[in-house]
Amino acid sequence: MSAIPDLQRCASTRSGTPSVKFRGVEIHSGDILLSRGGSPASALISRGNDFPGNFSHIALVHIDENTDEISIIESQIETGVVIRSAEAYINDKKLRIMVLRLRVDLPQMVRDPLLPHKAAKHLFRIVKKTHIPYDYSMNYQDPTSMFCSEVAAHAYRQFGITLWSGLSSISGVGARSWLSSLGVQYFQTQKPTDLEYDPMLDIVAEWRSAPTLYMDHIDNAIIDVLLEGANSGEEIGQRCLFFHDKYAVIRGLRASPACLQGVLTSKESLSHRIN
Repeated sequence: MSAIPDLQRCASTRSGTPSVKFRGVEIHSGDILLSRGGSPASALISRGNDFPGNFSHIALVHIDENTDEISIIESQIETGVVIRSAEAYINDKKLRIMVLRLRVDLPQMVRDPLLPHKAAKHLFRIVKKTHIPYDYSMNYQDPTSMFCSEVAAHAYRQFGITLWSGLSSISGVGARSWLSSLGVQYFQTQKPTDLEYDPMLDIVAEWRSAPTLYMDHIDNAIIDVLLEGANSGEEIGQRCLFFHDKYAVIRGLRASPACLQGVLTSKESLSHRIN
């Protein structure tokens, strides 16, 4: 895992579900992987709501009880809901990955300790048989198509577990305009970043490092400035152009003088936010 080499252990939450040791962590079937991607779209997903966060993607772990094979169930924009290997999941650029696990003291878990595995297995079998397209509208109540959060929410809902105790609201004019251009129609929905604080879950571990967290910090600063501009009426095409240009400047790539001037004359200094 070249981008996020350091493992931070957070809790020792026991589980009776099938498990496999992976990259220093005992991963269990039914675990939820909360991650932050390294693309501009990931920064928008993380920050583009009324309470900006730091995570942009959700995936669900399934482990075969007979072969110990790890499968990652996730919904991707390009393909819809897919099943991938753990290595394929890790190889996608991610700035950090958090492992979340259902709390063992929940009444549902006391009655059935295998519930997380059953939830993962249920969805695993569905995805094996049926193609579920990506849900661009972000309608978390319609399982015929799914964005990433719906993967975990739907799997657990079938077994009496309601994740996302609260929904994210997206009320900013800029965020709504930008997300609408990508097909989003529902602006009160289940955002990945909310799951970090879900009372039904324990944080088991996190892969992260100082350099990747710094990049996360830079991305947040950039998208926050751009969303403020969008909220004040800047055109979406102009924002997208400056978005890529600012990445070029901040990340040390070659940039045109006009691009540099655009960054330096931004209404709020990026360097102030980053440092």
